[in-house]
Parts: sequence; C-alpha cells; structure tokens
Amino acid sequence: MPMTVRYGISLIPEPVFTSRVYRLRQLVCGQYGAWAAEMEMLHMPLIPYFDSSEEGISNISIGLERISAESQKNSLRFPLVSRGVGHMLENCDDIFLEFTVAEDPIDRGQRHLQKLWWKILELVESTSGTVIPDINILKSDYKPYIYLMKHANLSDSVFLSAVTFAENVIRDLNIPNSTKAWQLQLIRFESNSDIESWNKGGWVSDLRWRVLESYSL
Repeated sequence: MPMTVRYGISLIPEPVFTSRVYRLRQLVCGQYGAWAAEMEMLHMPLIPYFDSSEEGISNISIGLERISAESQKNSLRFPLVSRGVGHMLENCDDIFLEFTVAEDPIDRGQRHLQKLWWKILELVESTSGTVIPDINILKSDYKPYIYLMKHANLSDSVFLSAVTFAENVIRDLNIPNSTKAWQLQLIRFESNSDIESWNKGGWVSDLRWRVLESYSL
C-alpha cells in the first residue's frame, strides 16, 4: 500500500498551558466520538501538511534554526492570546481555540506571532523541492488555531452541542486566555491514505507522526 508523507511546522505553547488544553481536547473528542484531532500532538499549525524533498527539509531546518534564534533575541517567549473556543459551522467539522493576530501594530505580542509566521512561510515557499497546498488561501486568510476537534462530520445539533460543551469545559479546567510561545517543531506525518483524500481527512484512521526537530522560542 502506498504511503503519503507530509511535513508541518507548528508552534508549541508553554507546557503548563499545553497540558490543560490537551485535557480539554481529550474530553471534547471523547464525549463526541470524533478522534481526528487526537491523532496529532497538541500544537498550533503554522505551515500545515506540505510536501518536500529530503534536501528541502534539511534546508528548512537550517532556516528554522536562524528564525528561532532571531525570535529569542527580539521577543523571547512572546505572548499568545486566545479568543476562546471557535468553530466552523458550515461543515460541522472543526472546533478550535482561536488566537488573535494583530491588525494594530501597537499590539506587540501578537505582532511577534504574525512576523514569525510570515518569516516561516517565506522560508518554506522559497525552498526548492517544497510545495505548500492552497498557499494563496493560507496567505490571505491565516488564522492561528489549536484544534480541539477535526473532521467530525456531526449533525448541526450535535455539533452545536459539542461547541457548548467545549466552552463550558474550558471554564471548568480554568484554562487561561493567554500563554507564551515555547518552541517551534518540524514534524513528519505519514499515512496510507492517497494524496487526493489527504486534505479530506483520509489520514484519520492511521496517521503517524514524528518530531524531526525542536527550536526554542
């Protein structure tokens, strides 16, 4: 059976925050029997599921070392601010923690997140042998999320119940609305799903992943 390989670059928040949100995700996925989000580590995808040659990944790793060193120098462990639970009702699939991206340049903390993302996007886009699917959509509409549920395929009423459940559990677990950036991670994902079905969640049943490199922020 053919194997599809994709790579991703993600931001990992501080461990204390990550552990609380991990528990939130477990409860939401377990309560509604939707396990796709649980197939991944808990992370904020910056550049999700892109294709690359091994040489391309090596060059990206070198670039991420440089970007992380610059970030540490200019904005060590910059703040991340959550807007709370968000969702996409049109497909009844996705629930997530939504994070702000600065439109006001005075909002220094979120400006650091946006600048970091742009630098990484430019790095990956300029690396030979690398392809980012739907890159124009990503450029025009990037939203920083930590997914609590993905590819759930629930009915409208059950999906709205899951959103309400997540909103209440986040309060019960006392998850704060702010944390700090901790690490960047370069990740390799593998699945037996074909390329066509990958973006439709075909990887749900057998996704495997390995963190190739971690870079302190």
